[in-house]
Amino acid sequence: MKRKKTKESKLVVFVCTGNICRSIMAEALLRHLWSDKGTHSLDLDVSSAGLHACTGSRATDKVLFLLGEEGIDVSSHRARQLTPEMIAEADLILTMTRAHKAQALYMASEKDASKIKTLKEFVKIADDGDIEDPYGGDLGVYEYSLQEIRASVLKLLAIMENYFETP
Repeated sequence: MKRKKTKESKLVVFVCTGNICRSIMAEALLRHLWSDKGTHSLDLDVSSAGLHACTGSRATDKVLFLLGEEGIDVSSHRARQLTPEMIAEADLILTMTRAHKAQALYMASEKDASKIKTLKEFVKIADDGDIEDPYGGDLGVYEYSLQEIRASVLKLLAIMENYFETP
């Protein structure tokens, strides 16, 4: 999916394993909260992808339900595979785990490596840096992942404009 990037726009891509749970939750939350935040000096484009995505798969029913409870509709989401081209086009790649980061770094050029971080690392949440995969778990497991992602995305909102304005 090619985007029309303006000089002022920035692309953030969230990455997980299958692009049907964590990364779509992060993408949807950031997009939703960013639009609710009001006026911005930054045009933010948000996307997601998976390292082992089954291209075209929908978000899981539990993700659809939990985000739907918050008024966020991701029913049109279809999983896609992270590519080196996506990495090159993005301004910031935020992965859900350290293993995802390592895999993305392996795919990236040396020039693009500095824009790849785990989500928790980027927002400086001091724990192991991983947001565990809820896939296959019960609704409570998904809720826990969503809470972790929300806490990180809220911190991300607070630092996003300053991060991109810093030379």
